Parts: sequence; structure tokens; C-alpha cells
Amino acid sequence: MFASTSLVVLGIDPGLTRCGYAALAPSSGGSVEAISMGVLTSPKEDSLPRRLALLQCDLEALISEVKPSAIAVEQVFFPKQRTHCHECRTGKRFSARARIQTRH
Repeated sequence: MFASTSLVVLGIDPGLTRCGYAALAPSSGGSVEAISMGVLTSPKEDSLPRRLALLQCDLEALISEVKPSAIAVEQVFFPKQRTHCHECRTGKRFSARARIQTRH
């Protein structure tokens, strides 16, 4: 589908029920083109091992299809000191980090 020399970055917003993704590649004029995007889902009524297995299969198929040069996975985290503001005490304030993995 894509030339092996093309740069494709796959971004993943992980979740057990809904796992969002987008594959991006450079296009002419220095802009970025969305090659593929969507949401992988797993049924809430399935057992945890079954849901994880379904997501693993779907992610492996996605990676095989888009052949990314790099993968960025969002990691949600909460601050260690949660006593300084109302949002932190209620757990509503959080940030996201991305972890990037490249293929060699």
C-alpha cells in the first residue's frame, strides 16, 4: 500500500473500550496527510483477557497495513501532588504524554 521509503507516523490514543488511531504522512508542500484514522473497539461484556486479545489483533493488523516508521502512544498520567487545586483533588485535571517508538 505504501512505499517502504515513505515516512508514516501512527498515533495511538489507547483505551480498553475505544482505542483511537491516526496514521499521518508528509504530503506535497510540507503539509501532512491523514492516511487512515479510526477507533478500535472491544465489547464491554467480554472478559478483560478477551478484550485485550481483540485489541492486540486489531493493532497488529493496523500496523501491518500502514507500515509506520514511528509509533506514538499517548500515556495519560496524573500529577503526584494533587492537593494544590480543586481539579487535581477531583481527578479532573490530567495531562498526556506521547511515547514514540521507531522501527529500525
